[in-house]
Amino acid sequence: MKKLCSVLLAAALLLSVFAVGAVNVSAAEDCFPLISIYADPEIFGPVSQMTAYIYEKDDGACFEWGSNQCNMTYDGGEYWSYDMEAHGITFDPAKTYSVIFTDSWKSYTNTLELPMDLYFATAYPTGNTTTAPSDGKRYVEVVWEDSSVHSDQEVYFYADPAVFGDYSAAYACIYDESGTLFYPWGSDICRMEDMNDGNWGYNLTEHGVTLLPEKTYYISFSFDWQQRTDSLDLTGHIYDTACFTGKTIAGGDGTTVYEINWKTAENSDELPAPKWYRRDDGKIYYYANPEVKRDFKKVYAFILTGSEQYRDERFAMTDEGDGIWSYDLAAHGFDITKAADWQVMFSYDWETYPSTVELTAAQLGDIAYVSQWNDNDGFAYYIVKWADSKPAPPPVNPVIPGDIDGDGVLTVGDVTLLQQYIAEFTDNGTPIIDSSDERAFATADFNGDGSINVMDVTAMQRALAEFAVI
Repeated sequence: MKKLCSVLLAAALLLSVFAVGAVNVSAAEDCFPLISIYADPEIFGPVSQMTAYIYEKDDGACFEWGSNQCNMTYDGGEYWSYDMEAHGITFDPAKTYSVIFTDSWKSYTNTLELPMDLYFATAYPTGNTTTAPSDGKRYVEVVWEDSSVHSDQEVYFYADPAVFGDYSAAYACIYDESGTLFYPWGSDICRMEDMNDGNWGYNLTEHGVTLLPEKTYYISFSFDWQQRTDSLDLTGHIYDTACFTGKTIAGGDGTTVYEINWKTAENSDELPAPKWYRRDDGKIYYYANPEVKRDFKKVYAFILTGSEQYRDERFAMTDEGDGIWSYDLAAHGFDITKAADWQVMFSYDWETYPSTVELTAAQLGDIAYVSQWNDNDGFAYYIVKWADSKPAPPPVNPVIPGDIDGDGVLTVGDVTLLQQYIAEFTDNGTPIIDSSDERAFATADFNGDGSINVMDVTAMQRALAEFAVI
């Protein structure tokens, strides 16, 4: 572990930094876009603002010492980030740049060289601090920990307080394609970390959750094991955030289930693809994201085949609601089997011009969406992509141990049914539980010992007692 520089060296460094002043950094082909720091409250104490002072020893500082343009963005969970690209900072790859982090210009970190070969790097305090006798200011030692090679796998959930209220706990329920849970429904080991402002995180690695590459895994979230979200495919979404879509679904037991969707990770400037399963209806679809364009009355699918007239009402799409628009190719005289280098451009008013995307039979039933947008000098140009949807998978519900009656909740009624099964009660000759069914057996085998007996009844009763205490 590196040792802190002496107070005299640290003071000399800061004096040299002040002397540099504000000098523009040389332009370069590439820029290093994101850095962050973990402002450990046990070291920094309460932090109202973190600042990143970036400079090159010959060219000087990107912005003046004390400038608001050095202010970092609070990301929750004591993390602060700084997007250099958003601040117009570019670098000369032949030069070396450094950064000093400071808590509102009171406590300073040692100087860290920017690791230009990384996309995103986070500085962590080592616990070593020094106080300068001359001014009483503290110098905190920090080191880079590269998140791109970090071994821990995490997922996040944004539980918008305006929707879900103020909950003291959130849980992540992970299961595979067969419905087998990593941990029992209601288990405290599913508890997520509160990252403030409605953000919750779950570290799979720390909780012993290993995702096998040959399996598909799903995740859903809950606050009290009563109110819950629907499930999302975890594939390719480690480090991403699940968010409420605005829709609710009626649960089988009459409860409300909240629909969620993946939001692209915060270090990406792309918009998330809509939650969509390919439809076998010969149509193409477009998601008119309200974040990009609001109050539109029509959306057009301009099919470029080499001979079509522009601004033709023939290209008007059908409003399906919730920002979804459809276009029936065959009904408008387009034979997709004859497509040769066809393209489609989706527009709202013939004044905004999204990029065109390829149109072949492979896109039938799929949905296009704006993944990025640019609005410079009043000229709006949107980058559009196909969502690359897949056929809807068969519904897979997690096996909830002890949920004998299938209402999604462990209750005293489930205990009673299990007792009746053990006592060999029947329902007009039919066993209360079909133990030959794999899912039914897994549900009744509450303690997971491979058999259904009175031990499962006892375990269920204890679990119910713990829930009552909670």
